Amino acid sequence: MPRRAVADPRRPARLPAGRPSDAHADLPCPKAAPPPPEWLIEHGIGTSRPAVRLHTAQCWDTRAGCTPTTADTARRALAEGVPACPHCRAGTALDILD
Repeated sequence: MPRRAVADPRRPARLPAGRPSDAHADLPCPKAAPPPPEWLIEHGIGTSRPAVRLHTAQCWDTRAGCTPTTADTARRALAEGVPACPHCRAGTALDILD
């Protein structure tokens, strides 16, 4: 006579393959992560934290004091005199030549 499998009360019941659990049905789905920034503004130290340099997001010379920004804000910063990073050439990437 074959033995029947008995469910262990200490283990949660298995769901059939492909069927989602209803245990978390009331939780919202996680939102997709925002796209990575294309431009970074490096800020100096101090209370006012002025902008020091503009970088592309792929630049190897960024530091902890960088904040993400849009292309329009990056162009405005270059026009206001914030220098572009000499390594990634953020100004050239924005089609702004000195």
